[in-house]
Amino acid sequence: MTEPTPTACPSHDTALDRIRLAVAVLFGLLFVPLMARYLAEIEWVRYTDNATTQALFPHATAVLVLFTAASMGLRRIAPRLAFGRRELLICYVSICIGSQLAGHDMMQVLFSSLGHVMHGATPENSYAEFFHPYLRPWAVPSEGPGLRLFFEGNSSLFEPGNWDSWRLPSLSWGAFTVVLCLVMFSVVNLLRRQWENERLNYPIAQVPLRLTRDGGQIFASREFVIGMALGMLPTLLNTIKYFHPAFPGLAVQVRYFQPREEPWTAMGVFPVCFHPFAFGLAYLVPVDLLFSCWFFYIFTCAVRIICAWIGHRVVGGFPYVEQQAVGAHLALALIVVLNARRHIRFIIREAIHPRETRGAEAWSYRGSLLIFVAGSASLIGFMNALGLGLGASAVWLVLFLLVVVAVTRLRAEYGLPTNELFRKGPESIMVSSVGSRAFSRQQQVAMALLNWLTRTHRQFPMQVQTDMLEVASRGGIGLSRFGWLVPVLTLVGVVSAVWALLDVSMRVGVATSKVAGPALWAFGPEPWNMASAWITSPTRGDYRLVGGYVWGVFFCWLLYQIRLVSANWPFHPGGYVMSCTFGLARLWVPLFLTWCFKATVLRYGGHRLYLRFLPLFLGMTAGEYTSAFIRTLIDIAWKLYLPRDSGIGNL
Repeated sequence: MTEPTPTACPSHDTALDRIRLAVAVLFGLLFVPLMARYLAEIEWVRYTDNATTQALFPHATAVLVLFTAASMGLRRIAPRLAFGRRELLICYVSICIGSQLAGHDMMQVLFSSLGHVMHGATPENSYAEFFHPYLRPWAVPSEGPGLRLFFEGNSSLFEPGNWDSWRLPSLSWGAFTVVLCLVMFSVVNLLRRQWENERLNYPIAQVPLRLTRDGGQIFASREFVIGMALGMLPTLLNTIKYFHPAFPGLAVQVRYFQPREEPWTAMGVFPVCFHPFAFGLAYLVPVDLLFSCWFFYIFTCAVRIICAWIGHRVVGGFPYVEQQAVGAHLALALIVVLNARRHIRFIIREAIHPRETRGAEAWSYRGSLLIFVAGSASLIGFMNALGLGLGASAVWLVLFLLVVVAVTRLRAEYGLPTNELFRKGPESIMVSSVGSRAFSRQQQVAMALLNWLTRTHRQFPMQVQTDMLEVASRGGIGLSRFGWLVPVLTLVGVVSAVWALLDVSMRVGVATSKVAGPALWAFGPEPWNMASAWITSPTRGDYRLVGGYVWGVFFCWLLYQIRLVSANWPFHPGGYVMSCTFGLARLWVPLFLTWCFKATVLRYGGHRLYLRFLPLFLGMTAGEYTSAFIRTLIDIAWKLYLPRDSGIGNL
């Protein structure tokens, strides 16, 4: 399944190669603000396609499919002008790294929460009393037309005076985000060789590599064409149904079923979906992990029902599933660190006296360590300036990076379609462990300001950087080129996100009926409702919640140790880690059905038959993503405002 290591490239490019490379880089940089604007329209305003909540980005995949098909056609007419694999992948990498900063789980949440705490203050919610005296003026927007028009619309970021309200917070949080991204990439760069030695598959990275392999020959495969047709069919039928309601559609979106009788209500909502892309991405996941994901999800539902049956009905209480998920993530991160202990010693030696890695990595180990240390110190200093305190800032950052490393490892090794650790970040661990009473009002406000980073843990730059580093390594881009592309794309991505989100908001108005996204009803109020609860109902440390964390750590570690001594052990620690997150629970049906099919294929046809069906499933993913992308472009161009359930969102 893994892309073979490319053979040695020529020591120099021809003049035409350099021109094509420069054009590809220029295209990639131009795509970043275009896609930031696209995400602001689709995710922020219309909320029809949550393009950045999935491991594989639909908009980037669709552009890659369209560009690859166009290059194949141009190669027949003017082969010297057609993009090769390297140029196509540079465009793809640029879109993924740059545009995701404007995505659903990144700066969209930040601007919503910053605007809400200032503009949304009312006598009823007591924001002015609870929070305003503790907010740094450089961290939140100031009163003025820019803040008002952010919610009311009918203006633009470029109208006189509108930028003034947002200048300081945009610069402050933009610099913070750039440093955070560079710190994350330094970790990715330091771990790359260790993970290569462990032969991780990087399943998500294999999709663009497979699509562009051998000049895009997969597009001529009959199985791929059939898969594309299957993937496009639901989007096509449902779009026609929107204009002609009598036309039959295909209900593939996530639907929720709620049991109405006790004790079955304890399991919560029961999600079901049949998105073609979910089947396509699930086919890339190892079969043992597929089994563990759906098994532990059903098992967790059963445990909840049994607990309700014997009398435990406290919401968020026993069996503390969310806390188990956090503990399992922490355990996985600790396993990653322990397995890399020899490599860490190697990193330190190479940083002092570079020998084996000189010029062989995207960044030198010495440079990566310096950026990690200096960047982490800067992040702690920023959080301390917010009022969190040096000690609490250091604890917050360590917990945050451990969870992010765990999620990144899950992406790199197993390629699960999505992940969601909803509102269970460092502040949740810290408050549940020692209680909200242990933190001052200033610290509670600072944690609310940082909540935009920990709302879901679903789409951090580190996961994207890891996949794109693999694409660069295997796709001919080269690690050195990728090393200087990352900071450039990060800076352009942050600037593009600020422009796109603020300008779109001031044009349509976050508080108007044109905006269906969660800016007003979720992103904005959630962190301040959390902080209000800490203030009005102060708590002490809860040993039961801590017990949930400890059990999650222990059980994940136990599953890992058993797998080390028994290759036939069916329960995968990664499945346990993911089963407690609602993001993956939405996809349990595709995971289960794909496991049935893939297990049968491998049992009776082996790896050869698996590869025979691979183009079919890749086509299903590419087909749905491409058709959805085209549908959203039509939606924007004609201002149709298609309904929320018409796209591939809700993940």
